[in-house]
Amino acid sequence: MMDRGDDFVLVDARDAPHYDRGHIRGAISIPAEDKPLREVDIRRPKRLLHPERLPADHDRPLVFYCGGTT
Repeated sequence: MMDRGDDFVLVDARDAPHYDRGHIRGAISIPAEDKPLREVDIRRPKRLLHPERLPADHDRPLVFYCGGTT
């Protein structure tokens, strides 16, 4: 998507220290709640800790990435 120049918002869902150590260029930081996997309810998605950071333009696709498999 980046190579094609698609218009989307790239969201880094890791915590602030990981974002600050390095992130994909152009990504915004919107961490997701961080819980041990055994405590995650798979019937409910993780909450974003700062949803106010989401862009006001609701027509642009959002692409999230994190540091693991969850």
